[in-house]
Amino acid sequence: MAMTESPNGAAQPVLSDGPEAQPAALVRCEGPLAPGATVAVQGEDVAVLVRDGEIAGVLTPQSRNPADYTGAYVYRVYTRLFEGMRFGGPVPLEGVRGVTGEAEVEVTDPVRLVSAMIAADVPVDDLEVWLSERMMECVGEVLVQLHGRAKAHAIIGGIIACTACMEEDVGVVARDIGRIRLLK
Repeated sequence: MAMTESPNGAAQPVLSDGPEAQPAALVRCEGPLAPGATVAVQGEDVAVLVRDGEIAGVLTPQSRNPADYTGAYVYRVYTRLFEGMRFGGPVPLEGVRGVTGEAEVEVTDPVRLVSAMIAADVPVDDLEVWLSERMMECVGEVLVQLHGRAKAHAIIGGIIACTACMEEDVGVVARDIGRIRLLK
């Protein structure tokens, strides 16, 4: 872990990410921050600081750390295209038990996502499951409307278009659907 000097001369950890590789998760949580700690943000990532269940601040690579964020938790949000978010579950379609697939998603509003996670009491470790459930609402709706009347690319296009409601609610949108499989 990198260290920096605090205003009083003591060594303090700098919490930072590397900008290169895709992380294992869309959001990671660190903290609480010690007195005088600074938060380094690199690349296109955003750090959303939360204290006492409220958004205390938002940091980008261009931000400085003028405020005291002692005790805040740092939610590091990956804002580039995130590949391989799995989704799946039952759908209300006769003769089909369920659907599985993978999507490329992008966080378009990190503050909205973290706020929605806090409001729904979703731990970071459960985020992918929670987003999968939200995505399945879109998938089920589109499959029921288009099943038997459209080719696979039209169904996938419909699902991507339908995730606009997910973007409005939680600040995450599907940009592409890889493979989608109907379980019969």
